[in-house]
Amino acid sequence: QGAREDRMATLPEAKLYIDGVVRRAAGDRLYDNIGPWTADLVGQAADATPADVDAAIAAARRAFDATDWPTNKDKRVALVAKLLNVQPPAANPDNTSEKRQ
Repeated sequence: QGAREDRMATLPEAKLYIDGVVRRAAGDRLYDNIGPWTADLVGQAADATPADVDAAIAAARRAFDATDWPTNKDKRVALVAKLLNVQPPAANPDNTSEKRQ
């Protein structure tokens, strides 16, 4: 169990990204994230409330209606690439998402 705690200590704090702001879920709720290959606890994720979801949906709608987000493919690709640099996919040979690139 000590190894699990050591590994969890290196993961970033679980937060939501809503309307350009990184923040905790309402009520600071979290849930355990269990790795599908090993069933080990690999971290925790922010447990969004209905209010968090409503805020995210409203922000997405504004971005869609008021920006070039829906038509600017290059911008979307650049942002996804930036996200991958911040949080790369898990290094697992069975991870099929890495094989799709």
